Amino acid sequence: MTDFETRRRMMVDTQVRPSDVTKYPVLDALLEVRREMY
Repeated sequence: MTDFETRRRMMVDTQVRPSDVTKYPVLDALLEVRREMY
């Protein structure tokens, strides 16, 4: 796992899920989109 992948996972686990975002398509998209590329 790259550093960016780790950071994406941490963001979802610590910021998104605690905010009651529970729809799997949204969580999957947040984990897959490589924001560091743009």
